[in-house]
Amino acid sequence: MKRIFNYCTMLLVSVLAFSLGSCTDEYEYTPAVAEGEQIYFSNALSSTVELNSNQSSIQIPVNRIQRSGALTVPIEVTVPENSKYQVSSEVTFNDGDSVAYINVNYDPSAIEYGKYDTITVAIKDAQYTTPYGASTYTFAAGLSEWKTMANKGYFRDGIVASLYGLDVMTYQAEVQENVLTPGKYRIISPYGAGTDFYNTYVDVDSPVFTWTGETNTSIVIDATDPNYVYIDGDFYTGLDDGMSADGQGALHVFSYVYYYLLNGNSLDVIKENLPELFGKLEDGIITFPENCLLANFDGSMNPMYYANSSDLAVALPGYEITDYSTSFTYSGRFTDVAGNNYAQGTITLGADVASAKYLVAADGDDVNEIINAVNEGIIEANEIKATSEVKVAISESGKYNMIVIAYNSEGEMKAHSSTAFTFDTGGSGSAKWIVYCTGTYNQNYYPNFVIDENNNPVGNPFGDGSYSTTLYVDQNDPNHYKLEP
Repeated sequence: MKRIFNYCTMLLVSVLAFSLGSCTDEYEYTPAVAEGEQIYFSNALSSTVELNSNQSSIQIPVNRIQRSGALTVPIEVTVPENSKYQVSSEVTFNDGDSVAYINVNYDPSAIEYGKYDTITVAIKDAQYTTPYGASTYTFAAGLSEWKTMANKGYFRDGIVASLYGLDVMTYQAEVQENVLTPGKYRIISPYGAGTDFYNTYVDVDSPVFTWTGETNTSIVIDATDPNYVYIDGDFYTGLDDGMSADGQGALHVFSYVYYYLLNGNSLDVIKENLPELFGKLEDGIITFPENCLLANFDGSMNPMYYANSSDLAVALPGYEITDYSTSFTYSGRFTDVAGNNYAQGTITLGADVASAKYLVAADGDDVNEIINAVNEGIIEANEIKATSEVKVAISESGKYNMIVIAYNSEGEMKAHSSTAFTFDTGGSGSAKWIVYCTGTYNQNYYPNFVIDENNNPVGNPFGDGSYSTTLYVDQNDPNHYKLEP
């Protein structure tokens, strides 16, 4: 549709050009010459004027083309009833000046945060105006409810990196706090000009993204309840990947919580029924769970993508984002030639973990007591200094927990994790198999793992065999099955 519209616009311009060119009447045009002082307001003036709580006045510039001589010009002022602003009713140009200023005075203690008054100033006498510039200027003046915090915070991108498979970046960002609602924060354009992300992916010779020019590119975070933190409202990243054949457009993001709020659910109801959608504020760090944000393109509120990984985080000024996370992925049992059994898997350490200790505890043991005993030297534990594959000897089948404790470079414990897994030694009596059901086993793959004496695969290469078989379940573990085809 965009291409059709642009083509039609070009066609219309061509028709107009042809019609004008076909006129046979000739005439001479002499442009009018503006006279007088020619005073005007610049069209570059902002429609919103942010006040400073540490000041008591602002100045509105007025321009003139005729510079010679001093001149005082009357100004017509329109302000709301009971306005707290005192606006000058005239402006004075000194001899030779092309710019003078209208004073707007106010008492900052009397201005209500977040409330903006509309003020209009106009050149009262038409003899001073010019047809080539604005004779009136209307603006909204007020104290923003958002106050920039003294230092910058840190933003860890778990949105764009998650969607496009990029390396996760952590970099400084401007953070504002709401003066009316403490605990509510605004991250100013975290992907915009001046950020490390912008300098890496936008403002380069071969950019991955283009900047789309949206103004709503800041992220508002409601952390008034530190245990239920969410992104309040929607925002644009300001980015367009430009990789889609038909153009995906501007990347638009909003939280699942906000989506439910828009659909008439109360915040308390969402907290009660979907607590997993909320992040947390702890020790100055705001973290978010995976898939708590949604994304689409060009502003539609129809969700299209899960938008974030658990990497998404914000460090308030005075804090830094650290990653002391630990996790264990169980890969199975290992049995050595002597018949000893080991639980094996991978322990993954966060980027800021200097070292970690790990050990296996039986299901039901008090994890906190064990951690304290390890830190006091009462219980021994294995140590690693990087993400590693590990194995721990276990002699009996059962349910266990892999406990991993993370330390910083000073040896201080920073975090811990406990991952449950079920271990089977594979020996007689380790499982009590009972028949679960019988049925037909369909061989729908080529069984290359079965070979004859000449090392040739055995079986139908098209894998269309089927035969009767039995499925067993372990009485000791209802999640443990055995199939004997």
